[in-house]
Amino acid sequence: MHELFGIYEKLYFKSLEDRDELINRVNVNFSFYISMLAIIFYMIRMIDYDHCIFILAIFYILLLCSLILMFTSLYFTYKALSSNYDYRYIPSFKKMGEYLEKLISYLEKPSHFNTTNADTLYVTDTQKAIKSTLFMIVGKCCDENNKLNKRRMFFVTK
Repeated sequence: MHELFGIYEKLYFKSLEDRDELINRVNVNFSFYISMLAIIFYMIRMIDYDHCIFILAIFYILLLCSLILMFTSLYFTYKALSSNYDYRYIPSFKKMGEYLEKLISYLEKPSHFNTTNADTLYVTDTQKAIKSTLFMIVGKCCDENNKLNKRRMFFVTK
């Protein structure tokens, strides 16, 4: 279980790094949008309206197509940033401490029973119980965070 826990631990931190990389990737999109808008405004300002109407019509049709594609990309970028993305984190030390206290008090009952009675009950190891619980928590966090990252990456790459 130690090797598998190490893998999940690395996956957990990688999923959080991927979240941060997505934000950086979105910043590239914003700089692209600003550059494109600057080019478009420059082209509109510098266009010569004395030329053929056909060429001007083609220019404005292509400009409209470019703007539609850019606003579609902007929409997907907005979805990648603003949708409800609740990442899962490892519980705080306080919550894990409370869990440990409850676990120890729960496990004291069978050990107390073993000291007072002739029959013996199996007492689970506290360390194994904590490790298995933490293993399950980290595994669930990894799965959820990776799903969120994949969904966000889908919107960013569109």
